[in-house]
Amino acid sequence: MARSKYVDLSGRLATAQISQDLENRGQGQHLELLYPPSVPETPTEPKRPMVIGMGAGLGLLLGIAIAAAREMKDTSLKNLKDVRAYTQIAILGSVPLLENDFVVRRRKRMAWLGWTTACLLAVITMAGSVVYYYYFHYATKV
Repeated sequence: MARSKYVDLSGRLATAQISQDLENRGQGQHLELLYPPSVPETPTEPKRPMVIGMGAGLGLLLGIAIAAAREMKDTSLKNLKDVRAYTQIAILGSVPLLENDFVVRRRKRMAWLGWTTACLLAVITMAGSVVYYYYFHYATKV
């Protein structure tokens, strides 16, 4: 029993010597608290209206720039006025645009499909952003 107590006390002595040595070596490394930390008065979070406005503005500008670039790149003549304006010659005849019912129905279907897809994606995006906002805004505060 005396031997186990001796081993325990010698272990404690070694630990104390190591910690004393660490304290002596770290004499010049004391840090002082100059200013106490302050708790913010209001929570900080992304300014959603500003982010949404900037995103909408940048998206609109990007869309206008892409549309302008495509218009400038398009050099085709669309109607008789374009032909007269660019060639300065008399027009002897033209071929009328013939559209049958199949082409008209297909164009209407494609337009309907495009608008439906765009509206559906917009609704899904808005619903996802609402769910994301409420989930992270209220679920993390509980």
